[in-house]
Amino acid sequence: MITELYLPPFLYDIFKSAVATIIAIVFTLLNVIIFIYAERKVWARSMQRMGPTYVGKWGSLQLIADLIKLLSKEIIVPSKANRVAFLLLPILVAIVSLMIAIILPYDYVVFYTLQIFQPLIPSVSYLTKFVVSNSFTAGLFIIYVVLGLNPVLILLTGWVSNNKYTVVGGFRAAAQLLSFEIPLLVVIASVVVLTNSLNLYDIVNMQQKVWFVIVAPLAFILFLITTLAEGERTPFDIPDAESEIIAGWNTEYSAAPYALLLMGMYARAFFSATLIAILFFGGWLGPTLPGFLAPFSGPFWLMLKTYFFMILFIVIRAAFPRYRIDQLLSLNWTKLLPLSIVNLILVVIAKYIVLSLGLIS
Repeated sequence: MITELYLPPFLYDIFKSAVATIIAIVFTLLNVIIFIYAERKVWARSMQRMGPTYVGKWGSLQLIADLIKLLSKEIIVPSKANRVAFLLLPILVAIVSLMIAIILPYDYVVFYTLQIFQPLIPSVSYLTKFVVSNSFTAGLFIIYVVLGLNPVLILLTGWVSNNKYTVVGGFRAAAQLLSFEIPLLVVIASVVVLTNSLNLYDIVNMQQKVWFVIVAPLAFILFLITTLAEGERTPFDIPDAESEIIAGWNTEYSAAPYALLLMGMYARAFFSATLIAILFFGGWLGPTLPGFLAPFSGPFWLMLKTYFFMILFIVIRAAFPRYRIDQLLSLNWTKLLPLSIVNLILVVIAKYIVLSLGLIS
């Protein structure tokens, strides 16, 4: 296919990266829609909401109606806000959130899923050469750096609205995200200690014999809690405490800019579910599917695990109340941070045990 066009290696790499990036972003956006739909369905059942249950087949028309309503609304810019910054920041939040999609193995999921059509279309086998997510040798580090940009962007988003409620919401969000990034970093460090690698593919391959959730169960629990907080998910949705500060840092946003902010939040939650599957549950490792579905085995197991944690996030949001800001910060500094340090020490000990048993190499 592409190699037959005799493209220079430099142009070939650019073209391959562009294709993989587009595929990863489109795949993420489709899953964000699935995430929102699934969340509304669970809420409808648990809270007896009519719309997502009865409007259209399986409540699907309610989501479409809300999307049309959201995109057709007028974009209102506060009179005293910086208009350019006000409209630009939602785009930056969305772009920064989607940057993580390029690093996670979503191109692998799409291109290897298409391999099931190889008996009918032999040339589809060339698509496996377009996977670029395996080339990020420091992928885990890059993901953490990108997540570190969110507090700054959220704080600026609240600041440029020129509303005291959005400023308070922005500072609350920044305080939450910055504080939880510390135990999150320590937990990520424990995974690096186990694998001696920042490459997501290497981390998965190291779990051929035993998943890291068995080797480091405390790390998994801490990672789950901190990613919920980083994604501003219940019970840590303090920045969106509408009963206290209207709707937090995004109070002044409506229509398409609000949709971009919402998309960024759900994308980060979806990425968190994928990261949990990769770091602690073997990623795409699992039994090979029978027959022509064999090439689909890896994508199937990765997405099954991702969707499991996505549903878990939804159930947690439907079942648990919100923390107060003082309770949240107390939880982080007095419990999660000390536990993350203890976990790092335990992981060092656990590594020598599993090495002696030959479970990792």
